[in-house]
Amino acid sequence: MTVQIITIGNYGKFYTNGLGNVTMYGTQSENYILIKTKRKKILITPDDLGIIEQIKSAMPASL
Repeated sequence: MTVQIITIGNYGKFYTNGLGNVTMYGTQSENYILIKTKRKKILITPDDLGIIEQIKSAMPASL
């Protein structure tokens, strides 16, 4: 019998010494992007770092 374990990624709420409480949506171990809002911190690991420009353009100009 062969058992294969496939890891899809890290999803959920975590605590780290450096960041404190963080919600993570990660599918890889590189390309970490931290998004800080007034209420929480979100950590994502996109395949395409071009998402940074899309996030910036979606943010209100007052930030």
